[in-house]
Amino acid sequence: GSDDTNNDGTYTDFFYGPIGQANILPHFEDNTDATSGSYFLNMLDSSATTSTEIRATVTGGNCGGTVVISFYCNSATLAFFQHGQLQSGSWEDFDTATLVSGTLNMDLPVKIWLGGGGIIISDSLTSLGGVPFASTFTSSSSYDYCNGYPLGGSAAEMLTLSYKGSDDTNNDGTYTDFFYGPIGQANILPHFEDNTDATSGSYFLNMLDSSATTSTEIRATVTGGNCGGTVVISFYCNSATLAFFQHGQLQSGSWEDFDTATLVSGTLNMDLPVKIWLGGGGIIISDSLTSLGGVPFASTFTSSSSYDYCNGYPLGGSAAEMLTLSYKGSDDTNN
Repeated sequence: GSDDTNNDGTYTDFFYGPIGQANILPHFEDNTDATSGSYFLNMLDSSATTSTEIRATVTGGNCGGTVVISFYCNSATLAFFQHGQLQSGSWEDFDTATLVSGTLNMDLPVKIWLGGGGIIISDSLTSLGGVPFASTFTSSSSYDYCNGYPLGGSAAEMLTLSYKGSDDTNNDGTYTDFFYGPIGQANILPHFEDNTDATSGSYFLNMLDSSATTSTEIRATVTGGNCGGTVVISFYCNSATLAFFQHGQLQSGSWEDFDTATLVSGTLNMDLPVKIWLGGGGIIISDSLTSLGGVPFASTFTSSSSYDYCNGYPLGGSAAEMLTLSYKGSDDTNN
């Protein structure tokens, strides 16, 4: 990785292995770290966000030299690399793809296959309307390409995926996820009031870190299904909400106010969420007091389907709508 002499952060590899059917590692949808000899797959670190630069490097064999591209993940691609969440039959777009070094034998790769069986990075939708840059697809040899060249047959072509650590040049810290799971009655995780960390497949609940305070920014991100796109809000906890997220302390029959709620990105189909239910049975984030005087932004409430909304839209019924809660780490003011 970089020695960071120009303060541009460092790059950490999270995948290294053969391209195409020669891939002998599990897939990201298996949601598990794995090694095989010198090859490895690590789920993307939880500190990565849609603002984290990702690099894909191909080299060896019939790749035409070493070629490096960079891109940024949309929320679906991020969820795939971090949690193994498949996008059924889906090609996703890279955000801001760039050629970093080397010579492309194809158009700039701008798409990634997240529908299962391995990834395919391509210059357009393919089977095979586009040209593959690299793949880990093991179900077919049709995608056995490196930088637009057919593989040489000796399993010498390698793919490395890496992410850029924060350079914190604007002192904005990093965000760490502490909840990721389906919205509404589809939630299969325990509740924060159970005061225990839990996982279920790619979903998880971690009690909020003890370093968080009422001055710590929290973000709530909804995406998938019938959410109307990816929407991110930020807020600060009052003392009651902080005690709930850190220790599971219920507030009997209580709706608590967010401090300084803000829309970060996306389009709201409702007023800005400013309330959270801490009375038990799961959380409900809403634009006002509800049952149902307000409109839910998201919930993990399992006792009733009345709150099965994402960004003000009724859920689609396929458990595809996801909620992520994250907190901002130290802003490292002395860098």
